[in-house]
Formats: sequence, C-alpha cells, structure tokens
Amino acid sequence: MQYEISKSIEQGNGLLGIYIHHLKDRPNSPRDPLADLYNFLQLDLNGTPYVPSVPRSVEFPVYKWDGDVKRFAREIEAAGKRADIERDRRIRDELLRRLALRDRR
Repeated sequence: MQYEISKSIEQGNGLLGIYIHHLKDRPNSPRDPLADLYNFLQLDLNGTPYVPSVPRSVEFPVYKWDGDVKRFAREIEAAGKRADIERDRRIRDELLRRLALRDRR
C-alpha cells in the first residue's frame, strides 16, 4: 500500500482519509484510537521505526465513516476535484516560471 500512496502523491492524485476507528472489531469492541500512536512509537519486525504512509507535508481531508455510501462518493469526487485544481495550479506556475526565464534571455 505504501507504494500506491507514494505514486498517488507523485502523480498529484486526490487523497482522502477515512476514520474507521469507531467501527467494531471482531470481538465487537471499538478499536483503540491511540493504537496508531502506539504503532508509530514502536518498531516493525525488522527493527525499523514505523513510518506513516502519507508524509506530514501532504494535506488531505479525513472524515468519519458513517455508512453513507452517497456521501462517500461525494467525498471521493471532491478529492478528485481538489487534485485537479492543484494540478492545474502547478502546471500554470511552471508555465509562468518558464515564460519568465525565456523573457530574461
């Protein structure tokens, strides 16, 4: 999954976090919301510190899963639109940078 997240960030795809910690585990108890913090502070099986999947510098919205599939679809669509806007901004900025360099010559 780390590879797919890295590639999505590299390609400028929209990211969307879904908070599911309130859902019940198999023993029918809610997941400990601090478990991810505990995992972050621990080492993996190879002794390497656990690293979050998404770099802290990458911003993306997170919402709490409520079972509303239509809302989920809207959130996915909104993430795509945000990514399109950001991609267009980067392209525009790069074109303006190149024009400015060309004009200096």
